[in-house]
Amino acid sequence: MLVAMFHVAALVVPTMGEPSPPWRHALFVAVNLAAAWAFVRRPRGLRIGFSLLWLQQCISHGAAFVAAHDAGHLDVQSLVVLVAFPCIAAPVYAGRGQRECLGPLAVVSVIAAYLAARTFVFPGVPVLLRGDQGFFWMYADRLLRGERAYRDFFQFTPPGTDVAYLAAFALFGRRVWVANGIVVLLGAALAAIGYRVARGVARPADAALAAASITVLVFGQMLGGTHHWWSVLAIMSSVAVIGADRARPRLGPAGALLGLAAFFTQTHGAAALVAFVGFLVWEGRRRGASILSTAKRCAWLVSLAGATLLALLGYFIAEVGVAPIVSCLVRYVLRTIGCSTLDHDLGLPESLHARSLPWLAPYLIVYAVVLAGSVRALSLVWRGARRSTDSVSAHRMLLSLVALALLAEVALCPSWVRIFAVSMPAWILCVDGVGGSGGKARAVRWASWSATIVVAFALLRSTHRHHAVLVALPGGRIATDAPTRDELLWLAQHVPPGGSLFAANRQSFYLPLGLHDPLFLDGAVPGGAASTENVRRTVDEMERVKLAYVLWSPVEYEAAPSVAREPVATLAAYLHERYRLVASFADGDQAWERK
Repeated sequence: MLVAMFHVAALVVPTMGEPSPPWRHALFVAVNLAAAWAFVRRPRGLRIGFSLLWLQQCISHGAAFVAAHDAGHLDVQSLVVLVAFPCIAAPVYAGRGQRECLGPLAVVSVIAAYLAARTFVFPGVPVLLRGDQGFFWMYADRLLRGERAYRDFFQFTPPGTDVAYLAAFALFGRRVWVANGIVVLLGAALAAIGYRVARGVARPADAALAAASITVLVFGQMLGGTHHWWSVLAIMSSVAVIGADRARPRLGPAGALLGLAAFFTQTHGAAALVAFVGFLVWEGRRRGASILSTAKRCAWLVSLAGATLLALLGYFIAEVGVAPIVSCLVRYVLRTIGCSTLDHDLGLPESLHARSLPWLAPYLIVYAVVLAGSVRALSLVWRGARRSTDSVSAHRMLLSLVALALLAEVALCPSWVRIFAVSMPAWILCVDGVGGSGGKARAVRWASWSATIVVAFALLRSTHRHHAVLVALPGGRIATDAPTRDELLWLAQHVPPGGSLFAANRQSFYLPLGLHDPLFLDGAVPGGAASTENVRRTVDEMERVKLAYVLWSPVEYEAAPSVAREPVATLAAYLHERYRLVASFADGDQAWERK
């Protein structure tokens, strides 16, 4: 009936943006009304009628989706139909014993639809997302060009996220909608695994609250497919795999997932592995197992995690050798431990004061929930050492150790981005802590659902309000704001697709413009990867390749402390010496052209 109503509206209001001819809408009205009548008259024939309707929709919308993909854009309406029908089919084909999975399916489907609405605007135009994910778009593009990570370009994270984007770009092309689709799928996967882990300690309603609130308040604030989230997805999957069964067959997949987590973020994977080893030791003591038996289980877990990581890194080790990888992934990370602005503004994206308080309220809510979850984790660990355990309390113990290990790891170099990314275990523990059947617990749940829904609609409105400008670029049509459109169009006019550009702090511009960074340094942000050695190499490369244009971000450079700004000063001096300022943009960026 809903589908029939949509096509009736398209017939009555032909300007609503639906391009199909009137006869096609009339046919779909007749087909859907006939199907609805058959469902009502003959419930036993529901599966037959639904199967025929599903087949018709797959043929029509499948063809439309393929045609749109060949034309270089994304048909969101057809994609929604193709994804929605399997979800609708679940209650139709499921037996009574299988219908308990419909709740999680509904939760994940709604979350995926919400994320799609946050990353695409009508009619299926992807929003140009910002943040650190632009680095991984650039890394994947450079790998597709035949370049080698750690030798041809700098990177201080393992190549797992690069490989994920590389596979997507190789299959569907270097398009912005492909990158946004990965964000939607990643967010839905995180919601699904969050629900699964939360069900191990909480009721279905509380697990749904945990999944929804994490998606909206945490992942939805960032909307970034960065290495942090991929690593946390693998870590939480390992928690779900072990569950209440810690037998050796279960430890094998868990260890492999921890190795996969380290392939995305080496520090997250290592911290989670420490937490798992601590859990096995704790459990061995509570069960009275021998030291040798516990040591074997720990060694089995660690060896599988290490073997998985080495296997995944094997290709890159063969390409560039061990020394460059160790230099980028170990030595650089150890040198940068402790670099943070947490002492000044709590790691928030903006300094905390009266005027910024309303805008920072969602971030502060996340901080408060993470703090409450951390306190509960500490309490569970402290009490668990003196208490016999059942399967649920063991699950809570594992979740508590993982939460504390991840938060302790990011505390060495804290920022809101890192705190958000590792907050899921603490968040689930906090939601579990407010569960119950009393009046206060119900009030807290209602308040939590209300806050989640209000923030969800506020973020959705903000996305569509601030990305109302559509622009066609080599990487496909995108939705953005007017200042960014002007900046992108200027760059597109002066640097042809496939050309070279060095963007100091706008890595997300390479993909929509179809441009390439030919330098070793991936950016020139003070306090980032711009060490003195890397900057000197970059200056030599700019002189050798005679790079025509540089997109400089003086706002970030001038706002940084003098100590962090010092390595970039060499590049700034070279820029003023060999280049001339040709354009300034509304966001403070500057375009410099070689003299």
